[in-house]
Amino acid sequence: MSATHHPFQHFRFSAFQLFLAVAWLAGANCSRAATATLYSTQFEASQGFNISNYLSGQAGWVSAGSGGNGLVTNAFAGMKQQAYVGYFAPAINQTSLAVWRPVNFNATNAPTVRFNVDMAIIDSSTTNRDEFSWSIYNSDGHRLFTLILDNYDLTIWHLLDDGIYRDTGWNFDNETNYSLQISMNFASNRWNASLNGTLVVTNKFITTTNAARTFGDADAEWFLRLANKAGDNYMVFDNYSVTADPLPQVIPSLQRPIAAGGGQQLLRVNGMNNQQYAVEASTNLMHWTSLKTNVVTGGYFDHLDTGAAGLRQRFYRARWVP
Repeated sequence: MSATHHPFQHFRFSAFQLFLAVAWLAGANCSRAATATLYSTQFEASQGFNISNYLSGQAGWVSAGSGGNGLVTNAFAGMKQQAYVGYFAPAINQTSLAVWRPVNFNATNAPTVRFNVDMAIIDSSTTNRDEFSWSIYNSDGHRLFTLILDNYDLTIWHLLDDGIYRDTGWNFDNETNYSLQISMNFASNRWNASLNGTLVVTNKFITTTNAARTFGDADAEWFLRLANKAGDNYMVFDNYSVTADPLPQVIPSLQRPIAAGGGQQLLRVNGMNNQQYAVEASTNLMHWTSLKTNVVTGGYFDHLDTGAAGLRQRFYRARWVP
């Protein structure tokens, strides 16, 4: 269902009685659209990846900073080629490396975005240990948030765009394969992260600074704890994918919970929590005027239409607003 095709319910209040109308759908099909794959790779030779070269510069991948990055084989049993960051020290006085594949997705019409990757942190053979992370950026290059795996003490942290580091209370193990999923709802400005199905970050803000809610890229990052003292630890990853789903387009319902009196009409919009709906009015079912747009909490929101007083008839409809 395209952005201009919204589910509605509408009805009419007259001076004498209430007429409930059949729910009307703008468009022939109101079923939920299929998941869209924005980007996916297994880093195989058949997908344009050469194990003899850096990851950066291949198949649209780019980087910032310096240090080891490239491809290895069979770090995950039976999965052929994988990508990695780390191991080889960056240039003198440089302390970080990020690699990413630009996606640049406007999430307005499909705001539920999921980033999935299989990953493991391989420990250093020295006493120097570093931090590895996954950062989500918007299409303007603004860092929205970061999930941090600190190989110094095996703790997991997250960092929002307010610049404050927060301990999740969870830990990870070296040389252990994890399936990481970061789920983002750009409409409600919330994200979650799970490792092997266990939530380690729950319901945090995607942006605290009102940055543009778009999905730019998911970066694999390596940060040295001590300048010029890099460990030979590294993060290996595979099955990297970004997908998007539209919001479930639940048809809202309208009620008149009580008679407001004086010709006014109290309208109640029932819908899905954290989703935005609009109430519109018409006297002829042809020309519609917006009365109220609001986000549903607790299953509904109310609107008092003081403009109904004195009208012979007035139709109302509610619609989902992406």
